[in-house]
Amino acid sequence: MTWLYFLTQINSFDVFVDVSVYCRPTGHSSLSDKVRVPAGAFGHAPPIVPRDSERGAAPWVTTPCAAPRPVPAVSCDRAPFSTCPGTMASSEDDGAVDEKETNNRRRNRGAIATAWLTFYNIAMTAGWLVLAITMMRFYLQKGTHRGLYRSIAKTLKFFQTAALVEVGHCAIGIVRTSVIVTGVQVCSRIFMVWFIASSIRQVQSEESVILFLVVWTVTEITRYSYYTFNLLHQVPYFIKWARYNLFIVLYPLGVVGELLTIYAALPIVRRTAMYSLRLPNKYNVSFDYYYFLIIAMLSYIPLFPQLFFHMLRQRRKVLHGEVIVEKDD
Repeated sequence: MTWLYFLTQINSFDVFVDVSVYCRPTGHSSLSDKVRVPAGAFGHAPPIVPRDSERGAAPWVTTPCAAPRPVPAVSCDRAPFSTCPGTMASSEDDGAVDEKETNNRRRNRGAIATAWLTFYNIAMTAGWLVLAITMMRFYLQKGTHRGLYRSIAKTLKFFQTAALVEVGHCAIGIVRTSVIVTGVQVCSRIFMVWFIASSIRQVQSEESVILFLVVWTVTEITRYSYYTFNLLHQVPYFIKWARYNLFIVLYPLGVVGELLTIYAALPIVRRTAMYSLRLPNKYNVSFDYYYFLIIAMLSYIPLFPQLFFHMLRQRRKVLHGEVIVEKDD
């Protein structure tokens, strides 16, 4: 009878029940926070201890959420301060997935950039080949260089101006080349085409114009074909040799042709005052194209050695395997 009486008095006691399957709610900052659960939900199995709470209160049980006892199926997402193995594994898996997705995106961007650069270099090689064939055909038919520039002017302006795209390649990083070096080379040639040879018709029959045109054509066919084969990972040795040896002769010849052409244009510019702005005018600004051309000629003194020695360093690196800490051109 004692045990019957004992059972009937269960509701008069507070009992501690192992309810570690319930974690404390998110936002509780104290490890002493407890979850109160009705004792009747666990039958008559839990151990019983005398209540020490307020008399007359409903029979509840309290349990610490962080009790160090083995528990099944812990809901880790509700315990923000828990170092649950499941949470750690999930974080590692998420990190691996993110890294894989990032690598895939990089590979896709790399494939697109390679495809575009291959197309661009093939197109530029073809364009300069067309220029070379046109110049040879003209000279064979006419027997003179007079009038040659006018026959190729449109094609030359198109493909030389298209080289501005290369500055964009450097700026966005799909080609590891100095933006300044590329910009100086491209802009100087565009200046020669648009503001000297095409603007001043009197110089178009000068031998110096034919000189820099021939140099440019050979240089660009070699350069763009080298870039194309390099992107395809199949560079013939004679293309590599031509790329890093012919410039030793072609660069100085090209500079001589450009300087002589600008020099031939000086008297014409001074006489006609083309592209010049004299005072007084409504803008209150003066500009003399004649002196600008002189300054442009003087700029070759510091710029040409830098570009030429840059190519010499690249030649040593590519042909002789010297390690040079410098970006490729």
